[in-house]
Amino acid sequence: MLWDLLDTLCATGKTLVITTHYLEEVERLCDRVTVLRAGRVRHSSHPRRLIAATLPRYAVELDLPAPGAAAREATVPRLAGERERLRVGNRLLVFGDSVADLTRGLAAAGAGDRLVRPSSLQDALHALDRREAATPADRAPATSAAPPGPRTGRRGAGARHRARTSRALPVPSFALARRIWWRDLTLFRKSYRTTIVPNFFEPVFSLAALGIGLGFYVDGAAIGSSYASFVAPGLLAVTAMNGAVFEVTYNVFVRLRHARSYDAAVTSPVEPPDIALGELMWALTRCLVYTGVYLAIVAALGYAPASTAPLAVPALLPLGLVFACAGLIFTGVVRAINAYSYFYTLVLTPLTMLSGVFFPTKRLPPVLRAVAEVSPLHHGVELSRALVITGDLPAAAGHLGWLVALSLVLLGPALYSLQRHLCA
Repeated sequence: MLWDLLDTLCATGKTLVITTHYLEEVERLCDRVTVLRAGRVRHSSHPRRLIAATLPRYAVELDLPAPGAAAREATVPRLAGERERLRVGNRLLVFGDSVADLTRGLAAAGAGDRLVRPSSLQDALHALDRREAATPADRAPATSAAPPGPRTGRRGAGARHRARTSRALPVPSFALARRIWWRDLTLFRKSYRTTIVPNFFEPVFSLAALGIGLGFYVDGAAIGSSYASFVAPGLLAVTAMNGAVFEVTYNVFVRLRHARSYDAAVTSPVEPPDIALGELMWALTRCLVYTGVYLAIVAALGYAPASTAPLAVPALLPLGLVFACAGLIFTGVVRAINAYSYFYTLVLTPLTMLSGVFFPTKRLPPVLRAVAEVSPLHHGVELSRALVITGDLPAAAGHLGWLVALSLVLLGPALYSLQRHLCA
């Protein structure tokens, strides 16, 4: 009765989406069945056309219990002949194009009175699965005419993961990474009111408290400008760092370990490096937005006097990429979300304190000064000051080149940092 009701609704022009594990229901109700293997569409057609393209029209079932399996198998050559057959568990399916042909075969083989039935969608999927097992998924052509696998559940995903780990690492695809980026952007559109504003509080409050408040008591002659003008471009670099690194730490960890969003993504043609590249692209997008808005606030307060100040926003993208890569590599290593306390407390906080954001590095002891001046954040701070305050393009180019070189070194490990989690 329910199936008849669904047929009536379809006849009125309505489109129905059903979720079921009952293949007879799929065969009866669906207009199209799409078979995926290794994340690629292998076949897509009406259920009856899929069955007809895969198997003969009729099937007969023989039970093959373990104790009598050998005796029953002895009748198989006489019954099967040139017919297609398929063993599924303890059942043997023999296929033919006519009922009379199969009936004569049963009688000649002495197999007794057996029921001859039409071939089903489940039979076709078993046959396709058997053919795919003989043809490795990574070598099978990704066309609709290729023998498809039956489903993309745990079994299909596991086969795909084994195939991935046994072949060379895949090259990231920008087109597929853009899909991951677009997904993040779509989610961001729904939550930007609650996520974008809080990220500006820390640098703006730091500028107000330290640059303007504490700066009232700081002699600007020692640093060549007012303390607020000294701190503002440094906090711009910190904003670029935090905007990028937060996205690839907590957010990626939740999608990887808790929400399991990437488990669904890798059942499609998307590979783990595509996911990593897409997340890095999204981290840089967040970095661009945060630095752009913060620079606008700094300029409105009069702390960005140089005409080259707008160049600081794109110029700080390599700084964001360096920390995005570092955060993604760390995410690929940690197993518990509490481990990020070490990353933020023992890495990012000391860098923020010692990289020249709040005071010149020349005031540090020699050892700490040497460490601070090779840190990426220090080069980002000096790059920001060169563009926002002094307009010194040659100095900015030197710091920019160092950040680009470091980001290229970290990019490779970051792209493959999720490989072992999603292909294990």
